[in-house]
Amino acid sequence: MLVGSVAGIVPTVGNLYGVTKWAVTGLAENARRAVTGGGVADSPMLTADQVAESIVWALGRPAGVDVNTVAVRLLGQPN
Repeated sequence: MLVGSVAGIVPTVGNLYGVTKWAVTGLAENARRAVTGGGVADSPMLTADQVAESIVWALGRPAGVDVNTVAVRLLGQPN
């Protein structure tokens, strides 16, 4: 398991901790692509229900939790 941080997404000038978390984010994405085979160009599309369920999940987070970036894709898709 890799533990990232919002510092791995939002740059902070002069913050070495942020640099290490950017590296964790890149490593995690690289590993995900390696494990899933990088996806297939003609793979199926997400259904409207899958997208809707993902949005409901994000909106249903507890008070005080900020979900501001969500990547919704089928398992195995690179992008």
